[in-house]
Amino acid sequence: MPGETYNPSSGRQFTKDGRIIDTAEVFDRMSRTFSPIDENLSAQRTPIIQINGCFEISELRDDFATLNTATITSTDSEFQLTHNAAGDKAKFVTASRGIYQPGNAGEAGIGIQLTSDLGDDAQAEWGYIDFQDANPYTVNDGAVFGKDANGIYVSVYRSGTQETKVYRENWNISDAELDLNDVTIFQVRFTYYGGGLVEFRVRKGNTGDSVQKFETVHTYKPTGATTFGNSNLKVGGYVKSDNYSGTFDLFISGRQFAIVGLPQFRRRIISHSVTGVTVPTTGFVPIMSFRRKSGRRSLTITPESFEVNTGNDIELRWKANTTLTDASYKTPAGHQASETGIEVDDSATDFSNGIELDKYLAPGVSGRSKFLFTSGDIETDLPDGYNVSLVAKADSTDATVRAIAKMVEIR
Repeated sequence: MPGETYNPSSGRQFTKDGRIIDTAEVFDRMSRTFSPIDENLSAQRTPIIQINGCFEISELRDDFATLNTATITSTDSEFQLTHNAAGDKAKFVTASRGIYQPGNAGEAGIGIQLTSDLGDDAQAEWGYIDFQDANPYTVNDGAVFGKDANGIYVSVYRSGTQETKVYRENWNISDAELDLNDVTIFQVRFTYYGGGLVEFRVRKGNTGDSVQKFETVHTYKPTGATTFGNSNLKVGGYVKSDNYSGTFDLFISGRQFAIVGLPQFRRRIISHSVTGVTVPTTGFVPIMSFRRKSGRRSLTITPESFEVNTGNDIELRWKANTTLTDASYKTPAGHQASETGIEVDDSATDFSNGIELDKYLAPGVSGRSKFLFTSGDIETDLPDGYNVSLVAKADSTDATVRAIAKMVEIR
């Protein structure tokens, strides 16, 4: 800064008036952003995903799978991924994805504990991550911390390729010792305009004052390619091996994704209508169902609302992950296929299974042939591979229904 000199022998900064400034204070100032009139500029964090470790495993909140004898269990405050034998694999990530917008920084955080040394080809990884559709235990995109038989490392994946893997002793900012026997909070912060810097950070206590802060331990800058194939990933981790016969556990606690800044999300409404649907009294039937198009995995979609006209009392329900009979998905009426990541089915004759999201009553009115009913918002992100169905059953007399259902795409 103007009027200041640095004395390397003492590690202090001296101003012309003789005032001494600690080097840490100088570095702190250098790390901040200032306006042209020397105002300290800051940014608000906007939470997108916030999940505690004290909940049970949920199909709507968690994306999880196991292979062979691996298990995933919920403890009082953590989720425990256990590798028991050679060939075991287990993954546990958020069902919701981070939603990144250029002009801001993305920030994923996770708390983990890993109490065992690993051998042979065993590995555990955790962070901002997504897996291949055809190989659900193979990372497709991600910025992660990990541990294998050689130690702790950081890694970046792009479209199925591991672009970098750097062990702790070779980190370019700090090779600080990490004790994974204690719960440790890890953070990945990145900017993404296609390419961008990735910061790997660890939250640790300062010696002597018991104050916690995040310390950047390594940074990664892509060369000649984008950072990730997809910037909207999940938060979690996995364990796997092909040959290692030992037992080890990865404990996952809190998970979060936030945008550093105030993003302006674009909510696009995609609607579809049907007329003349017969709703019987004998059981629920599907009126229409929506799903995410293949290849649109980065798109966040959620049910928004519906409207129905009915002359008789009916009950309606939103159900996720139904199994449909005779379904045929297509582009919603009035929308161009290239302009939406959603498909709709209105031809299914029956359904089974499904997770109930909400239910409603749409009463018919005596002396009137139609009744208009509008539902409220459903704040549930649709997990990968799931559909969401609007189903209905008449009360005492079969009903003929006209319905409009609306979905939201968040871009």
